[in-house]
Amino acid sequence: MARLLAAVAVLFDHFAQAHFSGGFLWQMHALGSPAVDMFFVMSGFVISYVSNTPRANPTQYSVERASRILSVAVPAIVATFILDALGRWLSPTIYHWHDYDPGGWLSQGLLGLTFLNETWFGHIRIGSNSPYWSMGYEVWYYVIFGLAMFGTGIWRWLVVPAALLVAGPRVVALFPLWLIGVATQRWCVHGKMPAWIGLALTTSILVGTISALSYAVIYNAMPTPLPIYERTPTQLGPDYIIGTMFALTIAGVFFAEPLIGRVVRKGETWVAAAAGLTFTLYLFHFPLIAFFRACSPWPAASWQNRGMILASTVIVVIIVSYVTEQKRYVLREILYRIVSSLRMGKAVPLSPADPFHKPGR
Repeated sequence: MARLLAAVAVLFDHFAQAHFSGGFLWQMHALGSPAVDMFFVMSGFVISYVSNTPRANPTQYSVERASRILSVAVPAIVATFILDALGRWLSPTIYHWHDYDPGGWLSQGLLGLTFLNETWFGHIRIGSNSPYWSMGYEVWYYVIFGLAMFGTGIWRWLVVPAALLVAGPRVVALFPLWLIGVATQRWCVHGKMPAWIGLALTTSILVGTISALSYAVIYNAMPTPLPIYERTPTQLGPDYIIGTMFALTIAGVFFAEPLIGRVVRKGETWVAAAAGLTFTLYLFHFPLIAFFRACSPWPAASWQNRGMILASTVIVVIIVSYVTEQKRYVLREILYRIVSSLRMGKAVPLSPADPFHKPGR
């Protein structure tokens, strides 16, 4: 549910831009960055969970992460450049962002595919795909965590600092936010909290958040924060506060399960199905919104334009998700076959029997 809500918040943050929707739901501008903070915490939580199962090993970790990311990232980059070209042909005035370079598609594509778009080279926008910046952070967190988790001996002490060095200071400055998710998962597994305290903690955070947002909307006090990738390390304090509060909410819900489990599980099938397309929604929505705005014959503030853009974007995302993240197992099998062939034709084990598996991990 949290992943779905965060993806929708990012969608409306971008849709609220004046040239897309006439500023419809402009208040959502303040929620885009907190939603990304939530994504980072959730990512750390999930990666900590999957890397601490009995079958976890370097091969499984690498292949699963690669298939998850590449199954959506590669189609998103290709689709972005195609949609941008068509959109600029239809209405070039839509594509006027200060960091948008329509002629740099080759370098942008290479940096996007290697996830170097946010390292020492600075912020490189991948076409119109503004949300893609976070891939230049998150993938490096996968790499660094995997090297630290599965590395052994002196190699761990060599490759982890090397990866941190390649990622660069801006990416590293937000890494502890991702690690908050890791710590939260470990807390949920090894820690204890009375169910009533978990419920009280979750309730207080949610009530406080809703109250603060309601006040800001009523009194026109919603902030307009800088995008995360434009902030200096000293400006990341609010992100860590938001990440910590969200992590406490996750832990509160987990420990309150004896009291609220039945309620939480209601509708989980539909929520899980919707959450299964959130990655596609996240990486595809911006170029789709821009393209459909270029196609729209109506004024930006008209309801016809708003409805057409939103409906078209959601429909395309649902369709595309069936050949991207929901079919990632196809890429996963291909990657396993490649690894197997590199191992002289031996099958790739997915259990602790894997020769690279370390007991207790």
